[in-house]
Amino acid sequence: MDTDNRVLNPNPHGSIGTQEIEQFEARLPHRLPQDYRDYLLQNNGGDFEKRCFVSKNNAEITHSVSQLFSLFRGPENARLETHWSLSEYYDLQELSHLTKEYLVFGVTGTGDLFLLGLGRGDVLIYLHDHVEHTPIEGPGGAIIPLACSFSEFVSNMVSEEVFLQRADEIEPGFTARLKRLKKESGMWD
Repeated sequence: MDTDNRVLNPNPHGSIGTQEIEQFEARLPHRLPQDYRDYLLQNNGGDFEKRCFVSKNNAEITHSVSQLFSLFRGPENARLETHWSLSEYYDLQELSHLTKEYLVFGVTGTGDLFLLGLGRGDVLIYLHDHVEHTPIEGPGGAIIPLACSFSEFVSNMVSEEVFLQRADEIEPGFTARLKRLKKESGMWD
């Protein structure tokens, strides 16, 4: 994967090999896209230096990657093989015929999910409590396209500074309110 967004902590819970990826893929309807396979082989859950995302198609879709799941390594709550199914993650069994084509590979701090389109390789976000968005709506949520590939998704991530600048452009005063809330909660000095 060719990107200037470097991984800060490759393999935080241990590395994996091709055999482990193939073992996981046997549970899926499609093989993982090559760029995502490469990420797992080289970084397996490692965090990127730039962790924030602002959608090019919809400036209101702004998120920060809280956690990228690793395969067969690490605590249970950080494992890809435990959390990959969207229909199980948010108990959407009645939509499993639609959600089986997506792999949950990461989560935001607010519980929204980053998805990989299996068979296509595109990256999407599942907004678990936003019903006003389209194109694919479900009970209490929507799936929104973000990038054509995992590599494009990683390349399009921005620093927190750029993220906050864009958030202020979309919603003036956002950064000031965020700082005030963090200070009041004791999260920020």
